[in-house]
Amino acid sequence: MIRQVMYIPVMILCLSIFSGCTTTPLKEALGDCNSNLKTLNAYGDTLQLKYDIDSKGKAEEAAKTWCGDRNKLATKNTNSCENGCCVTTYRCKKN
Repeated sequence: MIRQVMYIPVMILCLSIFSGCTTTPLKEALGDCNSNLKTLNAYGDTLQLKYDIDSKGKAEEAAKTWCGDRNKLATKNTNSCENGCCVTTYRCKKN
C-alpha cells in the first residue's frame, strides 16, 4: 500500500512535465520576430527569405511568384527557425 502511494506523486510530476511540453505553442516557444517577410538574397534561381513563423504562407507565395516569373516551380531547399524568425531558401526548378 505504501509503495503504491509513493508512485502517485511521481506519476503526477511526469504527467505535468510532458503535458507542459505539448501545450506550448510554436510561436511562443520561438519568441518574437521583427520581420513579416524580408528578402535576404535573390539571385538566379535561388531566393532566401526571412519571416515571422506566422508569415509562412506569405513566404511560400513569394517563392512561387519568384520562380513562376522564371517559368519554374519553387522548392524548399533549407529552413531554419529560431528567435521567432525563420530563414528559408527556395530553389527554382524546371516544371
